Amino acid sequence: MGFRQLKVLVVDDNEEDCHLTKRYLLEDEKGRYFVETLDSIRALRELAKSDSFDIVLLDLNLLDVSGLDTLLQCRQVVGGLPIIVITGINDEALGEKAVQLGAQDYIPKDELNAPLLKRTIRLALERHLLMEALTEKAFKDELTLLPNRRAFKERLANTLVTAQKNDESFAVVLFDLNGFKPINDEYGHDAGDQVLSQLGAKLRMNTRRRDFFARIGGDEFSAIITSLYSIDQLQRVIRNNILIFESEFYIIIDDQIITKTLTVSIGAAMYPLDGQEGKELLKLADQNMYDVKRKNSSESDFKIGK
Repeated sequence: MGFRQLKVLVVDDNEEDCHLTKRYLLEDEKGRYFVETLDSIRALRELAKSDSFDIVLLDLNLLDVSGLDTLLQCRQVVGGLPIIVITGINDEALGEKAVQLGAQDYIPKDELNAPLLKRTIRLALERHLLMEALTEKAFKDELTLLPNRRAFKERLANTLVTAQKNDESFAVVLFDLNGFKPINDEYGHDAGDQVLSQLGAKLRMNTRRRDFFARIGGDEFSAIITSLYSIDQLQRVIRNNILIFESEFYIIIDDQIITKTLTVSIGAAMYPLDGQEGKELLKLADQNMYDVKRKNSSESDFKIGK
């Protein structure tokens, strides 16, 4: 049975230590490891532009940075990748602090050997995968498999920071389904769940990859539309989204297939034109959505901005 080779990145400016760590892993009789070595955070930044790894073994004292700042700078480059800190002799206190700051584990250099290194890597990856699974569950809507409200709020905060830094525009868009409640009332909640599940699949498959869609509760959905240059562009994106919401949904009840269509009321607000803060944008988008719904809930329509 085949296996995927683990890509291990060793960041250490001591050539002998690098060689020893690499030898411990490459001596593995099953060839489970591919090992790359670097001597600085600067080199790590360059490599990260073109390559990816499964785990990082990090010495805290490098050519260009030392101490816990090494871990913090490494984390900025590799994101959520698991990091094992390799500490010097008598540096266990530093290793413990590194774990408190997000490292998966630490190994004192004077204790380093092949079995310990391999076991530490295996356990670090197992913990990392477990945390990823728990995080995904916490941020995903189980019915639609879209991100949930919590994930949407976090993405909005991150998008706002990026937009402010890079002088970019984006839009917050809220969607409220029209005609969904009668489906629940007439056919039951299982029928409504079928519609929502299908809608989630359609949104995942047919929307722009750069945009972020979420289910924020009941029959309400939200989106963050990025890389915007004009209101006209946003209007085109929204009109394309309306086609998804208005497409046919199939409900299976007692071996019968029932076809249903819906409409959607949409409200949107653009950064920075309509507001500088996430709450401000959400409030305006929500008001616009309900203005559309009060005006005509039998047809799809949208309202953007103030």
